[in-house]
Amino acid sequence: MGWFNDLGIRWKLLGGFGALLAALLAVGGLGLHQFLAAEAATERVAGVEMAAVETALDAQVQLLTMQRELRQALLVDGEEARRAWQAAFKTAEERLTADLARLNELLAGSAEAGRLDALRTTYDAWTPTRSKAFELAVQGDIAGSKQVLFGAENVRAYNAVNNAIGDLVQAKRARAAAVVADTKAADRRTEVVMAMVMAVAVAVGAGIALVVSRRITRGVQLVGTMLSSLADHCVTSLARGLEAFARGDLTVHVEPVAQPIAWRGRDELGRMAETANTLLDRIRAAVASYEQARRDLQELVGQIQRAAGDVAESSAQLGQAANQTGTAVQQVSSAVQGIAAGAQDTSTSA
Repeated sequence: MGWFNDLGIRWKLLGGFGALLAALLAVGGLGLHQFLAAEAATERVAGVEMAAVETALDAQVQLLTMQRELRQALLVDGEEARRAWQAAFKTAEERLTADLARLNELLAGSAEAGRLDALRTTYDAWTPTRSKAFELAVQGDIAGSKQVLFGAENVRAYNAVNNAIGDLVQAKRARAAAVVADTKAADRRTEVVMAMVMAVAVAVGAGIALVVSRRITRGVQLVGTMLSSLADHCVTSLARGLEAFARGDLTVHVEPVAQPIAWRGRDELGRMAETANTLLDRIRAAVASYEQARRDLQELVGQIQRAAGDVAESSAQLGQAANQTGTAVQQVSSAVQGIAAGAQDTSTSA
C-alpha cells in the first residue's frame, strides 16, 4: 500500500469517486445490455415464437374447417350451398398449405423440424381419403362420401394429422413460454448482479472514504499533538530557561518532550508531518544549544568563583605576612631603641 500512501488526498478522493463512478457505469451497462436483450427476446417472442404459435393454431383451425366442410357436404342441399362448402373447403386447404410453408420458415431446431415433418407426413397420408370424400361429395354421391369420411382409414388419418398439429402447437407454446421464462430469469439474474455491483461499489467507495478520512484524521491528530507538545512544553520551557539565563539564573534545565511523527507516505499529510518533524529538530537543536551554553557558563562561573577564592586566600596570606613583617619591624625598632639607649648610657658614664 506504499503507492496508496504516496498518493495525494485529492487523488485518493478522485480514486474513490472514480471507482464508484465505474461501478455505476457497469451497472448502467448491465442494465442497458439486459434491456437490449429483453427487447430482442420480446421481438423474438412477438415476431417468431408467437407468429409460429399463431400460424400453427391457424393451421389447426383450417384442418377443423376442412373436416367440418366435408361433413357439411353431407347435409347441404342446393347448388348455392354446395358451391359455398366447396369454396370454404378449398380456401381452408389453401390456407393450411400456406401455413405449413410459413411454419417451415418460422420453426427452428431439429425437434421442431421433426414435428413439422411429422405433420406433413400425416397430412399427406390423409390426402387420399380426404380427396376421395371431397370428390364423391362434389359428384353428389353422399352415401359414398359419408362412407369414406367416417371410415376407419380416414378417421385414423385425420386423427393422426390432428394429433401432429396439436403436438406442434403445444411445442410452440412451450417454446414461447420457455423464451419468456428465460427472459424473466435473465432479468432476475441481471437485477442480482446489478445489486451486487452496486453493493460492491458502495462498499469500495465507503472503504476508500473511511481509509482516507481515518488517515486524514490520524495525521491531523498526530501533527496537532506534536505542535501542542512543542508549544506547551518544549518552547515554553526554552523561553523560561532563556528568561532565567538573562537574569543570570543558570539552574533552569530544559529537556524536549515532544516526539517525532512516524508517518509513511508522501501525500500532503506526509509532507506536513515532515515539516513538523523538521520544526521539532530545530527546537531540539535550540534546546541543545541552550543546555550547552548553560553548562559552559556554569563551568566558567565555577572557574571564576574558584579563582576568586584563590585570590582571596592569597590576599589573606599576604595580609598575614604583612602583619608578621610589621611585628618584626616593631621588634627591630625596639631593639634599635634599646641599643640607642644603651649607647647613650655608655656615653654618659664616660
